[in-house]
Amino acid sequence: LKKWSTPIFLVVLVAAGGYFMYQRYHQSKRAAMGEAFLQLTAAQEAGKPEALLSIASTHSSRGSVEELAKLSAADIYLDSARSGIAPGAIRGEDGLPAPESLLSAEDREAFLTKAQSLYQEVAKETAGDPFRLVQTLGSHYGVAAVEETRGNWDAARVQLDQIIQICE
Repeated sequence: LKKWSTPIFLVVLVAAGGYFMYQRYHQSKRAAMGEAFLQLTAAQEAGKPEALLSIASTHSSRGSVEELAKLSAADIYLDSARSGIAPGAIRGEDGLPAPESLLSAEDREAFLTKAQSLYQEVAKETAGDPFRLVQTLGSHYGVAAVEETRGNWDAARVQLDQIIQICE
């Protein structure tokens, strides 16, 4: 016992320390992931595409936060282009948006272009990954919606056909 007690104690101490450090590492990773999703949710509720894109670049290695943030930003751009009202527009007492928050035809097209490029980025990043199938399908649906908004029915049909192929 005198000969082996110190080495055994040291081995047990090193193993316990290693286990403790392993648990702390994984706890910090889970906390960082939780914080990323909290920021994503807050930015989605705020409805500001710039904030969502900032979160996408900041948390690019945290699960699917990047893709979800890009999809949300693209959705906001698409909704704004469809409605003709800038994101986060302030409404008057009558419920109508302020005249300066109305989009011109060029602004609507720019928003559609931004939305389409974000959808295509997500489609490219998630293609072939079965764990991110929802994001892949959402991005193809988004591109189809952009094309429908522009009146490009054939291009929208191509996207919908791709969705069918992916699902099969």
